[in-house]
Amino acid sequence: MVTVLSNSSKQTIQTQHNHNMIKDSFLSVCEHSYNLITDFLNESDPENELLASTQEQVRKSYDILFESLNLYKLDELSISYNGGKDCLVLLIIYLAVIYDKYQNEPIPRDYKLNALYIKNESMFQEQDDFIKKSAAKYQLNLQPFRDTMKRALHKYLVQNPSIKAVIIGIRRCDPYGKDLHYLQETDPSWPRLMRVNPILEWDYHQIWFFLRHLKVEYCKLYDMGYTSLGGTNNTIKNPDLQDGEGYLPAYMLDDSGKERSSRL
Repeated sequence: MVTVLSNSSKQTIQTQHNHNMIKDSFLSVCEHSYNLITDFLNESDPENELLASTQEQVRKSYDILFESLNLYKLDELSISYNGGKDCLVLLIIYLAVIYDKYQNEPIPRDYKLNALYIKNESMFQEQDDFIKKSAAKYQLNLQPFRDTMKRALHKYLVQNPSIKAVIIGIRRCDPYGKDLHYLQETDPSWPRLMRVNPILEWDYHQIWFFLRHLKVEYCKLYDMGYTSLGGTNNTIKNPDLQDGEGYLPAYMLDDSGKERSSRL
């Protein structure tokens, strides 16, 4: 049996279809992050020092990313993304900044954000699943490379010669993060790029406060007691989170200095 739709029904379906297209557009994804960030920065609780300190970190990171978008075109930037907590915080802020700057620009609805994923270890299935899910959710053109960072960047630039800067979610406490600047060119022996490091000064508790306060979905490995994600061959549940026969979630870690106790 063939069902004939009235003109009003056709119009309703078309309106719903257009709404879905708008809802799923790249800029609408950015707008959602922008609204999250705006609401977060407008919150006030004089008794909550962690809220205030995290808001300050968001503002700093926001300004650095906005400056980067003044220095480079959107298509000249890429974000390093591995599904971890740090780069997830960075991605949410980056999307908000993109909306702030480009909300009135004709960005295609199906635009995919430049992103690369450097993996040189055997990975957890849970992390792989989350990367795929979140890359689709946030509309990333995520290109994976199983290699060292240096060689992976070289390959990425060969394939994407327009890229001039990579946004990285490294923090001061990470290996090689101690002496970095917010914007810093790679060393002479590396592929020529500007490294943008907007979350350098964030601490562990600010990262988790941000993600949980904004109800951002994160990789479920963190709820299993892992605090720093590497490969299956060098990552364990954090001993400091052991609770009887089980483990507390990563955000329950009191001593941020023990974050990398998950790494062998």
